[in-house]
Parts: sequence; C-alpha cells; structure tokens
Amino acid sequence: MSKKTENSKAVATEGSDASGPRSPTRTLRILELIAENNNNLTLAQVSQHLSIPKTSLLSLLRSLVAQNYLISQDGKYRLGSATYRLMFMVNRNPFVRTIRPALERVAQSIGETVSFCMLDASKREVEYSDIIESARSIRYVVDVGTTRPLYCVAAGLVILAWQDPKWIENYLNTALLKQITAATIIDKASITERLSDIRTKGYAISAGEFSDDVFGFAAPVFSHPGQVSFSIGIGAPSVRAFSRKEEYAKVVRDEAAAISLALQGRDSSNS
Repeated sequence: MSKKTENSKAVATEGSDASGPRSPTRTLRILELIAENNNNLTLAQVSQHLSIPKTSLLSLLRSLVAQNYLISQDGKYRLGSATYRLMFMVNRNPFVRTIRPALERVAQSIGETVSFCMLDASKREVEYSDIIESARSIRYVVDVGTTRPLYCVAAGLVILAWQDPKWIENYLNTALLKQITAATIIDKASITERLSDIRTKGYAISAGEFSDDVFGFAAPVFSHPGQVSFSIGIGAPSVRAFSRKEEYAKVVRDEAAAISLALQGRDSSNS
C-alpha cells in the first residue's frame, strides 16, 4: 500500500540579487511557505527553509510588505490583504470553480482518493495540484505539490500521450526511465505502444508501477481542443481497484470529458 510521501521542495540558490531573474520564483516560494506554515515565520525561518541568504531575503520581504502581500509584526511575517485578494480572484476563476466540484463528484461516487494533476514542463513530471483523500482506513495518500515521473503513473501517462510526437520522442530519448518497481515499464517501444493505446481508449491505468499495491486511473483534461496539460485521476489500493478497473476508468474518463467541455465553454449535454 502506498505510504504518505514527503513533499520536499528543491530550492535553487543561484543569483543572490533580489532584483535578479530568480526574484519572481523566490517571491512565490516565500508566499507558498508562509501559507503552508499558517503564517508567523521569522526571517531566519524563511531563510533556512528556502536556502536564501538573509540579506537577499530581507529585500524581498520588505518589498512584499510594501505591496501588502505580507504583513510584518513582532519580527514575524504573515499573509497580507493583497495576497488574500489574489486568492479570492483565483477562486472566482472559471477554471478553479470547475475543477473542485468535479473532484468531489468522483470522490463521492467511488470513495477513493481523487486528484487533479498538471504537467510541470520544466521538470517533465506530473504535479499533484489538488487532492481529495479517501476517508477509508486503507487508502492511497499523496501530498499536494508532489511530483511523479510521467512514464509510470496514470496521471502522467495521459498527459504524455497527448503531447506533440516530437516532444514525446525527445522525452523518451532523454528522460531517466528508472525501474522503480518490478511492474515499471521502461522499454521505450513498449511505452510508445502504450501511449497509442491510451489515446485510443481515452484513459490510462497504472498497476503498481510507482507504488506497490496501488492502481492509478486517469484521463486527460483538454483546456483547449487537442491541448492536454492536465489530468484527473484516481488512486486506490489494488485489493479494491482490481475488480473495479472498468468502473473506475469510466468514471474518470467521463468526468474528465465533462471538465474539458466546461473549460472550453461547451455544455456536455449538447455534445
């Protein structure tokens, strides 16, 4: 059964100038860190977590405070009104308002862990962006922000399957295809054939290829016709999922299709 993963984040340390090219990335990491830790972090704590020198970090923090993205009080930093305003704007976005209800429908329907994933193009991995964890005592557990290789999890395979053929070829020729479990498929020809099958069926199933005794089911989400950077997936213990493979695959495929239509401004009832 899958174990809970550690959501470790590698932090780039190049470029000490707060106004340099690393500044936007560092700014976002600061906001993420403070949000994840329920506010109230000191300069030293942020510096330690993100491996940013205090001198560079202080300049960034002062800028964020000046713009009301952070509040500084008693030597600690917490989210400011501008950050919360941005959060409310995001929550009103049609994309966000479409995804969460879809995950809830799937979770209520099958009682397993459901995830919304996206392509991290820079890492060439799939990132778990939103998760509704199963309430069952034995369940699949994964943290928001966790990344996985594209070639060995269902959520990544469906995204990989709909990339440009040259992108796929380059990925298979340059990616480190590791034998993570006994079930991991690393032969390039076999993966290529598998991707073709996924495009035909409209969904992917992975069986213990990254985590032993875990089945994954995923289908592509098309934000625009022919463009796939997202997927919706189900993770479940193999003891439950094996006998319900077709059911789980259909649920995730149908919901992904409905999300795709909604994101493209089309009504699934008229398709």
